[in-house]
Amino acid sequence: MDSTQKIEDTENYIQMIEDSAPENRELFFVIRYNGIFAGLIGFKSTDKQSKKTEIGYWLSEPFQKRGIIQSSVKALVKFAFDKLDMNRVQIKCATGNIQSKKIPQKLSFTFEGIEREGKLLASGKYIDIEGYSLLKKEFLYNESF
Repeated sequence: MDSTQKIEDTENYIQMIEDSAPENRELFFVIRYNGIFAGLIGFKSTDKQSKKTEIGYWLSEPFQKRGIIQSSVKALVKFAFDKLDMNRVQIKCATGNIQSKKIPQKLSFTFEGIEREGKLLASGKYIDIEGYSLLKKEFLYNESF
Protein backbone atom coordinates (compact mmCIF):
# COMPACT_ATOMS: atom_id res chain seq x y z
CA MET A 1 0.00 0.00 0.00
CA ASP A 2 2.91 2.34 -0.67
CA SER A 3 0.65 4.37 -2.97
CA THR A 4 -1.54 5.33 0.02
CA GLN A 5 -0.04 8.54 1.33
CA LYS A 6 -3.08 10.81 1.77
CA ILE A 7 -6.74 10.40 2.70
CA GLU A 8 -7.62 11.04 -0.95
CA ASP A 9 -5.55 7.99 -1.96
CA THR A 10 -7.67 5.77 0.30
CA GLU A 11 -10.89 7.39 -0.90
CA ASN A 12 -9.85 6.78 -4.52
CA TYR A 13 -9.03 3.15 -3.74
CA ILE A 14 -12.44 2.60 -2.13
CA GLN A 15 -14.11 4.25 -5.13
CA MET A 16 -12.19 1.97 -7.50
CA ILE A 17 -13.52 -1.07 -5.61
CA GLU A 18 -17.07 0.27 -5.70
CA ASP A 19 -16.81 0.99 -9.43
CA SER A 20 -15.64 -2.51 -10.36
CA ALA A 21 -18.11 -4.97 -11.89
CA PRO A 22 -19.94 -6.95 -9.15
CA GLU A 23 -18.75 -10.31 -10.50
CA ASN A 24 -15.12 -9.12 -10.26
CA ARG A 25 -15.42 -7.24 -7.01
CA GLU A 26 -13.31 -8.37 -4.08
CA LEU A 27 -14.63 -7.99 -0.54
CA PHE A 28 -12.99 -5.14 1.34
CA PHE A 29 -13.97 -3.73 4.70
CA VAL A 30 -13.34 -0.47 6.51
CA ILE A 31 -11.74 -0.79 9.93
CA ARG A 32 -13.09 1.65 12.49
CA TYR A 33 -11.69 2.12 15.96
CA ASN A 34 -14.04 3.89 18.38
CA GLY A 35 -15.95 5.16 15.34
CA ILE A 36 -12.86 6.60 13.62
CA PHE A 37 -11.61 5.36 10.24
CA ALA A 38 -8.44 3.38 11.00
CA GLY A 39 -7.75 1.32 7.89
CA LEU A 40 -8.84 -1.25 5.34
CA ILE A 41 -8.80 -5.03 5.17
CA GLY A 42 -10.08 -7.42 2.56
CA PHE A 43 -9.64 -10.22 0.12
CA LYS A 44 -7.61 -9.97 -3.06
CA SER A 45 -6.56 -12.28 -5.86
CA THR A 46 -9.41 -14.63 -5.02
CA ASP A 47 -9.48 -17.81 -7.10
CA LYS A 48 -12.94 -19.31 -6.63
CA GLN A 49 -12.17 -22.38 -8.70
CA SER A 50 -9.13 -23.30 -6.56
CA LYS A 51 -10.86 -21.99 -3.41
CA LYS A 52 -8.03 -19.70 -2.34
CA THR A 53 -7.73 -16.04 -1.51
CA GLU A 54 -5.28 -13.53 -0.09
CA ILE A 55 -5.91 -11.12 2.76
CA GLY A 56 -4.52 -7.63 2.42
CA TYR A 57 -4.59 -4.99 5.12
CA TRP A 58 -3.54 -1.45 5.83
CA LEU A 59 -3.80 0.40 9.14
CA SER A 60 -3.15 4.06 9.83
CA GLU A 61 -0.09 4.57 12.03
CA PRO A 62 -1.91 6.00 15.09
CA PHE A 63 -3.88 2.74 15.36
CA GLN A 64 -1.00 0.31 14.99
CA LYS A 65 0.27 -1.97 17.78
CA ARG A 66 -3.18 -2.33 19.38
CA GLY A 67 -4.13 -5.79 18.08
CA ILE A 68 -6.63 -4.33 15.62
CA ILE A 69 -5.24 -6.02 12.52
CA GLN A 70 -4.78 -9.35 14.26
CA SER A 71 -8.43 -9.33 15.35
CA SER A 72 -9.53 -8.23 11.88
CA VAL A 73 -7.49 -10.94 10.15
CA LYS A 74 -8.94 -13.57 12.48
CA ALA A 75 -12.45 -12.47 11.53
CA LEU A 76 -11.67 -12.56 7.80
CA VAL A 77 -10.02 -15.97 8.03
CA LYS A 78 -13.13 -17.36 9.74
CA PHE A 79 -15.31 -15.70 7.10
CA ALA A 80 -13.19 -17.10 4.25
CA PHE A 81 -13.37 -20.68 5.52
CA ASP A 82 -16.89 -20.70 6.97
CA LYS A 83 -18.84 -18.47 4.56
CA LEU A 84 -16.84 -18.32 1.33
CA ASP A 85 -15.86 -22.02 1.42
CA MET A 86 -12.20 -21.27 0.77
CA ASN A 87 -9.56 -23.95 1.29
CA ARG A 88 -6.52 -21.66 1.49
CA VAL A 89 -5.88 -18.15 2.79
CA GLN A 90 -2.63 -16.35 2.02
CA ILE A 91 -0.93 -13.29 3.45
CA LYS A 92 1.99 -11.63 1.70
CA CYS A 93 4.23 -9.05 3.36
CA ALA A 94 7.33 -7.12 2.40
CA THR A 95 10.35 -8.80 3.96
CA GLY A 96 11.23 -5.61 5.83
CA ASN A 97 7.71 -5.04 7.20
CA ILE A 98 8.22 -6.59 10.63
CA GLN A 99 4.85 -5.49 12.06
CA SER A 100 2.88 -6.84 9.11
CA LYS A 101 4.53 -10.26 9.06
CA LYS A 102 3.96 -10.71 12.80
CA ILE A 103 0.26 -11.17 12.01
CA PRO A 104 0.48 -14.44 10.04
CA GLN A 105 3.25 -15.65 12.35
CA LYS A 106 1.11 -15.13 15.48
CA LEU A 107 -1.85 -16.84 13.82
CA SER A 108 0.16 -19.98 12.95
CA PHE A 109 0.22 -19.44 9.20
CA THR A 110 2.92 -21.47 7.44
CA PHE A 111 5.86 -19.54 6.02
CA GLU A 112 6.21 -20.64 2.40
CA GLY A 113 9.18 -18.63 1.23
CA ILE A 114 10.29 -15.39 -0.33
CA GLU A 115 9.11 -14.12 -3.67
CA ARG A 116 12.20 -12.29 -4.87
CA GLU A 117 11.41 -8.80 -6.21
CA GLY A 118 7.75 -9.77 -5.97
CA LYS A 119 6.36 -6.24 -5.66
CA LEU A 120 7.07 -3.11 -7.66
CA LEU A 121 6.67 0.01 -5.52
CA ALA A 122 5.44 3.36 -6.81
CA SER A 123 9.05 4.54 -6.53
CA GLY A 124 10.10 2.04 -9.21
CA LYS A 125 11.98 -0.13 -6.70
CA TYR A 126 11.31 -3.87 -6.40
CA ILE A 127 11.01 -5.47 -2.97
CA ASP A 128 11.01 -9.07 -1.80
CA ILE A 129 7.75 -10.52 -0.46
CA GLU A 130 7.29 -13.18 2.22
CA GLY A 131 4.43 -15.59 1.66
CA TYR A 132 2.36 -17.25 4.39
CA SER A 133 -0.66 -19.54 4.13
CA LEU A 134 -3.26 -21.26 6.25
CA LEU A 135 -5.29 -24.22 5.01
CA LYS A 136 -8.84 -24.94 6.08
CA LYS A 137 -7.81 -28.24 7.71
CA GLU A 138 -5.20 -26.34 9.76
CA PHE A 139 -7.71 -23.66 10.70
CA LEU A 140 -10.12 -26.24 12.12
CA TYR A 141 -7.54 -27.30 14.72
CA ASN A 142 -5.88 -23.92 15.28
CA GLU A 143 -6.32 -22.61 18.82
CA SER A 144 -5.39 -19.08 17.65
CA PHE A 145 -8.93 -18.75 16.32
